[in-house]
Amino acid sequence: MEIPWLPLIAAGSPLVAATFAGFLVSFQARAVGVAEPEEGVSWPRLLGVVAFWMTLIGGGAVVGRMLGAEAVAEMLGRLFVVLLPTAPGAILLAGAATWAQGRLAEEDGQSAGARATARWAMAGAGVLAALLVVQTDLLPLLLVIAAGGAAIYLFVRPEARRQILDVWEQYRAGVALDDLLRPDTLLRRGKQEILPVGPIGLLSTEVLVDGQPQVLPNRELLVLAQGPKA
Repeated sequence: MEIPWLPLIAAGSPLVAATFAGFLVSFQARAVGVAEPEEGVSWPRLLGVVAFWMTLIGGGAVVGRMLGAEAVAEMLGRLFVVLLPTAPGAILLAGAATWAQGRLAEEDGQSAGARATARWAMAGAGVLAALLVVQTDLLPLLLVIAAGGAAIYLFVRPEARRQILDVWEQYRAGVALDDLLRPDTLLRRGKQEILPVGPIGLLSTEVLVDGQPQVLPNRELLVLAQGPKA
């Protein structure tokens, strides 16, 4: 009996794509510096789980339609629409947790004001995330309020503006590295040999420094790549 390889490969492709998406999102979230406390929610892992399921369900709906399984495709499509708001909600919560962790770190967790601010930030993010999921009509107004609060925060805290600019510069350096580096490009930092491994990250990239795995910021790697090569 002939095995229908093409349908089997098509049916399995959403799982492969979902696994890759989950790992990629988790890796990039850690590279950006998303909060990953020793206790509690690992936000990079949560974002990876969300990416996994969204890709699996969305891909399953597409493949189901391609294979003529209209009922399955319709069911998965409806489930995808229901789950879609969880993605921005998870991103919002992860961002608030990262900000709260940074705020507590500034005060070594000892300031009552810092702890209260962190709790209010997480509570506000939780409310907004819940509203995203239920898709309430009040959401646009709340998003405008949140955007205004973020703008005021950036105005009164120059270090936050510097962090955002640093993220932007790291991203731009990553784009430049995509065009500049090949997987086998060997770089030097003093007497050290640096070999990029894997794809260029959004903000940082995995490398081997004298054979030892490390992660370097994209800007530092770009400076090395633009200098003398081995």
